[in-house]
Order: sequence, then C-alpha cells, then structure tokens
Amino acid sequence: MKLSIVILENALTTWNQPQTRKIVNDVVALKAEGYGRAFKDPLLVIPLDVFEFVGTHILLYRGETLIMGYKTVSLADCLKMNLTFPMQNVVNSPGAEAHKVAYNKFVSEFELKCIHYDCHLTVSDQAAKNPDLLYECLSILYALVYHYRQDYQVDYSFMLGTFFAGTHKTFLKMGTKIFCDLGPINLSFYDKREALIMLCDRSFSAKSIELALKYEYLWKERSLINGPSYEKSKVA
Repeated sequence: MKLSIVILENALTTWNQPQTRKIVNDVVALKAEGYGRAFKDPLLVIPLDVFEFVGTHILLYRGETLIMGYKTVSLADCLKMNLTFPMQNVVNSPGAEAHKVAYNKFVSEFELKCIHYDCHLTVSDQAAKNPDLLYECLSILYALVYHYRQDYQVDYSFMLGTFFAGTHKTFLKMGTKIFCDLGPINLSFYDKREALIMLCDRSFSAKSIELALKYEYLWKERSLINGPSYEKSKVA
C-alpha cells in the first residue's frame, strides 16, 4: 500500500472540515493502541491534551490507515495562547529539580529562538506486529524529524526519551543529545517511568541525513492542512 505524509496544524482552525475531524479521530485511535500496548490499562495514561487541537500532528499513513505519528508544540504558540508549554510540566515532575533549573535557564537565554517540544510518538498495532513495516516506519521517522525542523526552521526541539519504549536510543541515533548531561527523571504522568530529557539543536547524525534524502520524495508529496483556508493539496 502507498505511504503518505500528512501534516495537520492547529486542527481547531479547520474543525468544520470533515477530513480534519477524521484525522484527529485517527490520532486518538492510534494513541489508544500504542499507549494501550505500553501501559495495559487504557485509563492509566491518557496521552491526549489541548495540543491535539492547537499543536501540529506529523503523520504517516499506509493507504487510509494511520500507522505512525507524533506531535510538535511551539513555545511561541503556547505564549500566544496563554498555555503551559509541555516541557514545563515535565520538569515539574518530582525529583527533577536540577532539570527544572537547567530548563528555566535555557529558556531565558534562548527565548527568541524557535523552540519546540516533540511528543507522543506512536505506532499502530499493524506496524508494531510487522517487523519490516516497523523498521520502515522508524526509518521514515528520521526523515520526518529532519525535514520538519529544517523547513520550519526549528532551532531547538525538546524530546522525552522513554526507557520503557526505547525511544531514547532512537533519538540518540538521530543526533539528539541528553539535555545538559543530566540523568533520567521519573515521569509522574507516565506511571513514574524513567525518561531522559533530550534536546536537538539541528545537529543531525549521518544516518538522519541519509534517510532524509531517501524519503525526501514522501516529504515533498506531503498533504498539508493548515489554517482557516483549508485546501487539500500537495506541497511541492
């Protein structure tokens, strides 16, 4: 089946469009699958928040089925809408005092830069159960992260490398670094599981660049849903 990339920005602004509502529904279903596998109890961790509607979803479809996606949230957008930037909640976790000090210092020094938080990376059951498809999804993830940050001129992206999902290993291979060389924290909102706060400054690994070039054709053909003037079109 054909693979395709969809970027949905600020779903609330195009909520009157049926496709926007379908995509958000797809995202909810994907997260229910992915987090259900990780936590067993679907009510233990609910990976949904206001940023489903005012953040940016970066999604990979296989035919009509959403098989992988993650979300990115801009610090500037949070300030504009008077919303708490998700990283603030992360560093407010118990035992993360040193991380909080380092984070607040970083934001004060680079507040004029484009700072994002990438979160809720999830793959579908279909991809998780198919080793070849899962490998391809993760390969395309490298390309998605690379191209999004380049095209949208994101200076810094925070990420949570979770031990239970092994995402810290993937992010390190992308060229992401452990934030301020600080150790892991226990996430109170993820059943106190350990994670590393990580930061990418657009210093990408050779593997990221290689895969970005390999899947550049998918990125160029992505569908973009953005703002009040909805138009389903290819982005050349």
